[in-house]
This record gives sequence, structure tokens and C-alpha cells, in this order.
Amino acid sequence: MLDAVSLARFRPQYCIIIHNMKESISKKLDRAFSLLGKSFLVIVFVSLAAFAPRAEAADGEINVAGINTNLTGDDVAAGPFNLGFTFSFFGTNYTQAYVNINGTITFGSSFAQYSNGPLSGAGADNTIYAFWDDLNTNKSGTSGNKPIYYATAGEAPNRKFIVQWTDIYFHGTTVQLGTFQVVLYEGSNEIRLQYRDLLGGARALGNSATVGIKKNASTYKQYSNDTASLIQGQSIQLTPNGSNDYTMNASSTYDLIYILPTGAPVSPTLVNPTNGTLGATLRPTFEWLQVASATSYTLLVSTQSDFSSTVVNASNVSGTSYTLGSDLSQNTNYYWRVQSVNSFGGSLSSTRTFTTGSANTAPSSPASLSSATFLGGASSGTVAGGTLSMTLEDPDASEQVRYRLQVARDNAFSNLVLDYRSQFAAEGNATYTFGENSGTYLVGAATTTLAAGDYYVRVRTEDDAAASSNWVSSGSVDFSLVADTGAPIISSLSVSTLTASSATIAWDTNEAASSMVEYGPSSAFGTTTPVSNVSPGVLSHSVDIQELHPCVTYHYRVYSDDAASNRATSSAASFTTKGCTAEALVLTQSQSTGISTSTGGTVDLLQSGRGVSLSVPSSFSASSSGTVYFQIKRIQDDTVANAVGAPSSQFSPVSGHTYALNAITEGMAPVTEFDEPISITISYSPADMQGIDESTLVIYRWGGSSWNALSNCSVDATAKTVTCFTDHFSTFTLFGTPVSSGSSSTGVTTSAAQGSVIAHSAIQHGCKDQAASNYNYFSSHKQELCLYAAASGAASAGSGSTTQASVPVASEAASYPASHFSFERNLHVGAKGPDVKALQVYLNSRGFAVSDSGAGSAGNETDMFGSKTRTTLIRFQKANGISPAVGFFGPVTRAFVTK
Repeated sequence: MLDAVSLARFRPQYCIIIHNMKESISKKLDRAFSLLGKSFLVIVFVSLAAFAPRAEAADGEINVAGINTNLTGDDVAAGPFNLGFTFSFFGTNYTQAYVNINGTITFGSSFAQYSNGPLSGAGADNTIYAFWDDLNTNKSGTSGNKPIYYATAGEAPNRKFIVQWTDIYFHGTTVQLGTFQVVLYEGSNEIRLQYRDLLGGARALGNSATVGIKKNASTYKQYSNDTASLIQGQSIQLTPNGSNDYTMNASSTYDLIYILPTGAPVSPTLVNPTNGTLGATLRPTFEWLQVASATSYTLLVSTQSDFSSTVVNASNVSGTSYTLGSDLSQNTNYYWRVQSVNSFGGSLSSTRTFTTGSANTAPSSPASLSSATFLGGASSGTVAGGTLSMTLEDPDASEQVRYRLQVARDNAFSNLVLDYRSQFAAEGNATYTFGENSGTYLVGAATTTLAAGDYYVRVRTEDDAAASSNWVSSGSVDFSLVADTGAPIISSLSVSTLTASSATIAWDTNEAASSMVEYGPSSAFGTTTPVSNVSPGVLSHSVDIQELHPCVTYHYRVYSDDAASNRATSSAASFTTKGCTAEALVLTQSQSTGISTSTGGTVDLLQSGRGVSLSVPSSFSASSSGTVYFQIKRIQDDTVANAVGAPSSQFSPVSGHTYALNAITEGMAPVTEFDEPISITISYSPADMQGIDESTLVIYRWGGSSWNALSNCSVDATAKTVTCFTDHFSTFTLFGTPVSSGSSSTGVTTSAAQGSVIAHSAIQHGCKDQAASNYNYFSSHKQELCLYAAASGAASAGSGSTTQASVPVASEAASYPASHFSFERNLHVGAKGPDVKALQVYLNSRGFAVSDSGAGSAGNETDMFGSKTRTTLIRFQKANGISPAVGFFGPVTRAFVTK
């Protein structure tokens, strides 16, 4: 017959299943294997995989705080307790429940009976029977009370109501049942009966208990009665099926939730032997991690998974390890767990298994220890990159070994900062590097940093049979860290990548450090990126900034903190995002000027009196409170001109006067539209006017697809300024009409240029002189009227002049050539006269009906210029490429009509 070790050497990947089976099954398989031989092992093991035990409930458990039911004594119930939500039980809604010390929950009334029976005849109605038996909160002959807790956990609409009987005993005995729960689920109305710890043998498995749910004697769902059918770690799920009944799943996934008794310690984490160890030494050292609030520990070792009997039951263990005083049995499967204990109660760990082998020899202590960092008591500012090399040996053939290294602040190693266990490997040379993470950190982590002070180091060898060597330590200070007070040194600061909406900031530091960028529209910054590369730090830093805005200048600086929290701050720098109009380069720019929305202010970009000035009124933006930062940039005018052209063939850009204007809030939001117009003044020099008629200067704003002339413009030839108003920001260019030299290269005749000058003179009077009688009219119509003021008598445009025009008979108009229509004045909304009627006749005769019927229709033309005439004129202008098509009958449209 094959023993466990022989099986492990022959088929280790299948042997794990065998050693985790119940003992009776394992014995039957041993007999089968002795008859069938090794060749049958693979088939048998795979087919029996379902016999592997379920995972223990405590792994991955979530602890929640509970409320004490204050149940104590014998055969008592308490409540009702609020569930925290509405729960439907057999179709009836409840918001409260009673809890019985004897393992039941009842809706609607209290129930405390201890004597169980089948649900067909015994017990109370409307009750959940999690473990109906005669129970008590403490063992016989002892005082005190192990509380029964309840809690409502989670968030609506997915809350849970939990009742937990913790470390419960059977009444009148010293037999501990263990811990079990009822969990009620909001919304789904599911019920789970969960058995975390079943410690009392067959009775704890239910051989004198009833498990199930009951509405009444005829409607119930019973799992068991007086049958040892429960399994530790089992979760029984009961789901309403819509027919006043429930579907039962006795192998449901355990809901890993645990009500931690108030003040009680958390469950310990088990360290050695590792789970599933095969061929373990016969006298292992059991180890676990320290629990902060525990005053002692209890070690349980058993050959039974339910711990109904134990081979080791060591209580009041003060430390975190326990070495057996005698050997365990050879080739035997064992279960072990540890309970952390204090005056408030105890918490059991999950269960781990191991299988002993035959005799095992402990490995040798690590030899040839060498380290320039961790040994010798040297002082250093850092241990980053430090190594400790050693040689590991084990007398047993073919065993795997690993090292375990601890670093502490005291030579008793009670104040550990690192407890690291490497992976198993063949014996020979091994090296630990500070910060590595290929193994397991029992205390600390790969990212742990060490503060200044003295440190002690010890190391031992462990084999894969759970045997360990003695610790090797010097007993004195092994290394010291001096306080790091120097900040990192920042160098090579740059903007490595730049787009219209993002930037990547890069820099280097002379030591590992974190990364952060502070940025904003001014040197006040105001916005920071999340801190990255905190631990471990980096030497080369790169931080992306997103959601920026095009053609905006941002100021920034960077921060780097080392492991000792020493901060380095760079000097301030700036960058300008791409995305200016036509991707034109920025030539010069102003400082970002903060202007309060409550006071207004000024900002300019002037060089030798040449450039731009802005006058910003108060309340310029109702949507942006506080400070707004204004920026002016002079950009390449030839690039813009080549890409988007001029407003019309009449205008040319004035060299050196194309500007990008931006306004950014402290919160990084762009302001492109203003509630109050902003005054923009361009100051030019006489040299800028070469080939440009100074009196025709106008500022235009690029709207993304066309140029828009600014309103209320005025030219001061003496001061050499052009002042206009704008309620939008983008790119602005100063345009003027070229002075004709008589050559065809200008494309403008002398008479045309003179006519433009005359018209512009009229614009100055009609559009800008507030004393003029028609000022209000012109200013209300903004640039469309000003651009087409009449070349003669423009100051009287819109004054109601009755200059006559020849008006043909409507029926004859269609046969008249365009030259027959004679117009001499500008016409606009509100104008009256025979020339208005003539214009309507002309439009109707050319297929642009002013009206389909009534006034304005063919034969019914009127002498009033109204909205219909304007709308029709706009259609006519657009159809014939007359720009701008704004419904104003001025020099350009007249010239087209009478040509």
C-alpha cells in the first residue's frame, strides 16, 4: 500500500486532493490503490476531485460593527429589533424581528423554546431556525457572556440584516458549538444560514438540532432535524420562488461577513506551516502574525476538519509561535487554526491543513552572510538598493528551501518593520534586495520606507517540510539610518509634449521622489495634478496635464518629495498651448493680468507705444465671479492672412497688428463672451500706414469661419489709434483700405479709393459722433450700416430724405434692364420714398418676391422699407455674392444693381 509520501513523490499534483479528503475516504482509496497500482492513479484522482473540502469561511472576511442583543441566561429571547428595511417572509412584510438565544429568529412575536423537533409539528410559526437547540452564551460553570450581535450592513437597496451567535456553547456543557449566522437580504428577500465555526463534534453538526424556515405547520422548508448534516463553512441559501415557497441551495457561496464583537481582537493570520504543505516535519513550529489587541492566543490542531477532537489545544500562548514538544504522527493529514483572545472575546482564524511525512531534518542556518548595507553597524542615509547575500543548505535530499528575513527596531524583534519570506528554491546562494516583492511580506511591504534610527537584522532557513533553522543575528545594531534632511535636486525641467489641449511636463531628480505639477493661467498657479510616484519614487518624472485650452499661456512649477518628505520646488516656468488661429506662432505676449469682475481694469501689450490696450468694465462677466486673467498675444499676421484671408478685397491687414486675446478664470475655464463690451485700442505707427489709407482703419475679429467688423470704431489720426468695442474674444486684426497708386496691381481705382475715403468720413460722423442726430440709429445697427454709409450725404442717411427714383410700372419692370433703375441714396429699415418702391419692384421683377400677396407683392409695391424688404434683400445679396449680406442697400449693392 502506498503511503502519503510515496504518493506525493509519484503524483504530487494529485496528492493534494487525497490528503484533503475525509479520513475514511482516504483509507478506502489506499486499499484500492494497493490492488489497482499506480497506473490507475490519474483517473481515480481526477474523478474524485469533488471530495475536496470547501474553503473556510473566514478567508477574505469583511468585519462589521454589531449591536449587542444583551441576551444572556437560559431560554430567553429579545426584541423586536429593527431590520433597517422591509423584508418579505413567506409573502408577509416585516420590519422587525425577535432573536432567541436558542438559535432562532421570529417575526411578529417572541419565541424562546429550547426543545427542538421537526418543523411539521414543533416550534413557532413565522420563524427562521438557524440552529434550534438548547444553547447558552458561555460554557457550564463559567461566568461572563459571549454576546449575540445583530447589524444592518450595506447601502439601500442592497442592505443585509445579520444576526450572529458568536462562540456559543451547548447549555449545561463545556462543549463549544461555535459561531453561526442568519443573513437577510433587502430586495431579493433571500435568507442565508451560515456556519462559520462548528467546534463541538457531531452535536455541532446538528445531530440534536433543527435547521430550516417555517410559516406554519403546513408551509415550511426543513434542511435537517437531529441529523449531523452541517459542514463548517457551509452556507444554506433559501430563495423565494414566487409560490409561497423557497428554493434551497445547501452548497451556496458563503457571504464573507462577520460581526466583530465590540473590543474583541480580529482573527489572526496564519504563517507556518503554509496551507497544503506535504511531507511536513513531525514537530513543526506553528506561527501566526501578531494581533494588536490580543492578550493571548489559543492553538488548535486536529485530525478532524470540524475540530471535534484535538491533538493540540494550547491556550494562553503569549507569543506568536508555538513549537510542539513531541512528534506528530507520520503521513497524517492535520488541520490547525489559532484564536486571538482578550477580555472582550476571541476570533478564530481560518483553517489551514498540512500533511506530515516521515522523519525530516531541519535546514542549516544561513551561512556566509554578507552585506555592505545591512550588516556591520554602518550609518547611511538610505537603504535603497541594499542587498544581503547568504548561502542556504538542507541535509535532506531534493528539498526546497527559502530564507526568512526580519528587520526590527529592537534586538528582541518585538517591534518588526519588515518580515519577508522568499520563494522556495534549490539550496545554494540567495540574495535579498531591499524593496523586492517576489516573495511574501508578512510585516511591511516592498514600498516600506525606514525612518532614521537603529535597526536589527536576523535571518533563518526554512524548508518545504515546514522545518526551520535557528535565527542568525548579531544581537547588536546591524545598521543605522541618519535623518534625511536634504530635499531632492530638480534638473532638466521641460515641456516634452504640447498640444492645443494638453502638455507633458518632464524633469529629473537626484534621488527617488514623488511627482506633482502646480499650474494655472498666472504665476499664482492654483491647480495641482494628483501626486504620483509616491512610493517608490522615481528619478525621471513625467506628468500629463489635460483639459487645457488652445492658444493660452499657463504658468507652472513642479514638486518632488523624497522618502523623508523633504520637498523640492522648481522655479516657475510657462508654456503656451498650440491652437492659435492658423497655428500662427506667438511673437510677443503680455503678462497674465488678473481683473476683478467687480472693479474691471486694464491690460496692454505695448512696445514703443505700438500694440494693444484693453479697457475692461466692471461686471464684464456675470457667470465668472472673482478674478479673471487676461492675456494678449501678438501672433504671425502673415500666417493668419495666408490661411483665412481678409474680410473683402477692399481691405488689407496692417502689418504687425494681429492679436490673440484670451480670458481665463481662476478655475481654468475660458471666458469668450462678455456681458459688457470691452474697449480694444490698437496703437499703430506712421510706418505701419505705408500703402494703407489711415482713415479707413477698422478692427476685425475672426469668428472661426469669417471676419466680423467690431462696432463703434473710431480712428484718431493724431494719436495714431483705432478704438472699437467687442463682446467676444478670439483673434483680432487691424485692416485698412490700400492707397491706390493707379497701377492695376492694387486692384482699386483712384475714384473707388476716394469714394471709400468719403464714405469713411461719413462713417466717422454718422457712427461715432454722439452729437450727431442719427447716432443712435447707426449705433443700434452697428457695423452693417457704418460700412455702407453713403459716399455722398452719408450723415443724412436714414433721415427720411425723399430723393426721387424712376419707378417703372410693375408689369413692365421685368423687361427693363438693370441700368434703368436709378438709385442715389442708402436704403435701410425705416426708410420711405419712391426709391424704396423702386427697390421692391426691382426685387420682385428679378424673382425675389418681397411678398407673395398684399403689400410688397408684384403690383402692390410700397414706399416703406420694412422687415420683409430687408429679408428679401438679404436673399438677393447672398444669391449674388454681395458681402456682407445684411439687408442694407448701400454703395456696393447699388453698384451691382446699376452696373
